[in-house]
Amino acid sequence: MENTTINRLPVKTWRYLKINQTTAELPDASSGSAEISSFSGITAETVDFADELGKIASRIGDVRRESFVAGKEPIYCAQSLISGMGADADGYLAQSEAYSLRITADESYDSGNTVDIRAKGVCALFIRADAGQRLRIRIDADEADFLSIRLIAGSGSDTELRISHFGGGRNSFFCDIGGYLEADARMELRQIALDSKKIFLGTGIELAGDRSAFDGSLAYLRSGGELEDINYDIIQRGRATESVYDVKGVLFAGGEKTLRDTIDFRRGAAGSKASEQENVLLAESDESGIINRSIPLILCEEEDVDGRHGAAIGRMDPDVLVYMSSRGFDAEEAKKLLIRGHIGSVARAVGETQASRADEYLDRLLK
Repeated sequence: MENTTINRLPVKTWRYLKINQTTAELPDASSGSAEISSFSGITAETVDFADELGKIASRIGDVRRESFVAGKEPIYCAQSLISGMGADADGYLAQSEAYSLRITADESYDSGNTVDIRAKGVCALFIRADAGQRLRIRIDADEADFLSIRLIAGSGSDTELRISHFGGGRNSFFCDIGGYLEADARMELRQIALDSKKIFLGTGIELAGDRSAFDGSLAYLRSGGELEDINYDIIQRGRATESVYDVKGVLFAGGEKTLRDTIDFRRGAAGSKASEQENVLLAESDESGIINRSIPLILCEEEDVDGRHGAAIGRMDPDVLVYMSSRGFDAEEAKKLLIRGHIGSVARAVGETQASRADEYLDRLLK
């Protein structure tokens, strides 16, 4: 495949930094599949990617172009249904006729059941939560090369999405998420991706309905020669919407990470609140070759809003290490405990099995 532009910032910044976007060679989409647990009320059917996007566009309306927004490129929103990686990734999936699945639930679905999905190869999932529904989905993406997820959340629905990827040394992994939330809808996203050399993640959420809410968290860990490129873009259009995005990362010597995280208050979003926070832990005294880029943005067209963001980077506290040593922990054990504590809350939120696998991966890394 030719290099494709993904993870664009919604506004350009200084080109010298080379962070406005990234290019990547996307995988061959000739094969893909998804295994889904069977529960009463859950329906999964294969669809054509481009056709399904067209049906969604007809439901939510065409691209909502504001009349004038300085600096936005190429237009304010290039997709009818936003995603983190952008329109070029949509084109790749449509042209390659990637394996695509529509997942829906009816009244007989028991929200106490978690729908487990194992995605493989290049796979696109269209998830629909109808008005008032509660939907719980956990995705194992270990064998996925490119995972695309689109959620349409009806009024008053409540969706929890858990995604894990332990790549086993794969060369690359891509995960592109898009969500459209109607009035009073809620979406919770917990995500961890480890053990692929290059990881590209995109999350785009549109809070279109009044009082809709998004709560997201992500954990990452990059060591020598590994790269993570992340784009988070949330559009808050409805009144009194709320969003939270929390990123916890660990960088070892030679690790590289770029995070673009954007809060975009559109006209009409009066009374809305948003918070984004990243905390990066440098895991070694040898910081050679570490590349850490963080680009937190707030874009605003509305006066009555509350937006907060921040990025913090720090080393392991030597006083804490000395204290742990006095309690019988050697240096490596203390380091493992601190790293587990840093990313463990996200890993456990994805699932206890996933948290155990993250611990095993860390043990192998620190041998």
